[in-house]
Amino acid sequence: MARTHDVRLNSYRVALLVALLVALLATVITTADTIAQETATERERYNGEQRRKVQQVRQINDNLATTIKPRTRRQEDAFRDVMRSGTRQGSPEFQALQEGLKWEIYRATNAELKTNQSAFQGVKKRLRQNVLHLAGQNIPGRKEREEFRHLVCTETLKLLKDLLENNFQARSLAIELIPALETNTNGRQRRILDEAADVLVEVLLDEQQPDAIKLRATESIAHYLENVNPGAQIEMKFALAIRDELKSWLPATAYQLHMIDALSRIRAAREVVGVNPRPVVIEMLVSVMQDEEREPVVRCSAAGALGSVGTDQRIDLEPLAWKVAQLAAEMGEAYNRDSGNKFWGTCSLELFLAFHHEEPARLGQQPDDGMLNRAPRSELIRHAYDQVLPICLAMLDNPANIDQALINNAAEWVKANQPNNLRFDSGSPPVSQ
Repeated sequence: MARTHDVRLNSYRVALLVALLVALLATVITTADTIAQETATERERYNGEQRRKVQQVRQINDNLATTIKPRTRRQEDAFRDVMRSGTRQGSPEFQALQEGLKWEIYRATNAELKTNQSAFQGVKKRLRQNVLHLAGQNIPGRKEREEFRHLVCTETLKLLKDLLENNFQARSLAIELIPALETNTNGRQRRILDEAADVLVEVLLDEQQPDAIKLRATESIAHYLENVNPGAQIEMKFALAIRDELKSWLPATAYQLHMIDALSRIRAAREVVGVNPRPVVIEMLVSVMQDEEREPVVRCSAAGALGSVGTDQRIDLEPLAWKVAQLAAEMGEAYNRDSGNKFWGTCSLELFLAFHHEEPARLGQQPDDGMLNRAPRSELIRHAYDQVLPICLAMLDNPANIDQALINNAAEWVKANQPNNLRFDSGSPPVSQ
């Protein structure tokens, strides 16, 4: 009798345990569904706000050119002569310079250009030829020519800032032209007006600007960094502004990718102020790479950028390489859940670029990008690459599924080879486990 009672009691306990597990699983599923629904609602709310901002900007119809008297042929000829030969602030020709610049730039706010792309492209071409290319063309002295171009670029920037409060096309044009405000156009000595960087940063930090305009600002920042070496101070201005924007996972994937692309071109390893300046670009890229709320291509692009951003001897690349290997295993699993994602080819390339350069460095620009090239003696980095590469190649082949053994091998290696110290810098947070 007692034995029968014990059997029944054990059966009851098992049944109760099963019921509790089922209830717990249902709660987990319900919680996950709720979180997913809340996430989708938050993103839709954000996207709706962005659509509203773009619509408001597109509806602006403020033709600034109507504030200027029509130009005569003589005035236009005088303007071109001044642009070629130069002038100084306060001279009689300076007013002609100001009026000519205002006319050329404010024409871009004409509402008719919204629907006439050919005419709009003509205004853009004219601005580049009559202003940015022509300035100082006939001035023989390098110093005098550079001083005049600085004057022209300064006056031009003032007017372009007015366009940043105008319609969508005018704002886009202004942002496109800002990196072309070159005070020195001579090869390796090329230099862009320093104040131009401040304006691009202001666009990124302006909550009233739609993300579609900010995306164009990040394109201009990338162009800026690609064509000149502005120095650590300006690079950090860009980095901190982009960091503030990239903290949120809500912006569209395209905007996030443009921000990461701009960050990948920053060569300054750390902040330029503070007792213990931090490697803010690497910190931001690691944060994005670890953020499971973001799209796979965004996380992989952040990993790829780790191979090109500026570093110094205080940065330990091994925790970063280990983390990229972990991400590759995770992305392998994600691929098998959704092999139809159009971005897997990009993910493959970006994971590869974390370790290797895309193109060999030019003479005088050593070392090549990629953690393998930057720390060639690290066995951990080399072995991490050995785990990542097969997954990259499998993604590139675009099969229906990646061989689970490749993914398991990478995951097992990550588990067995976690660095003792997960901090890549003494003042930065450790990478997550």
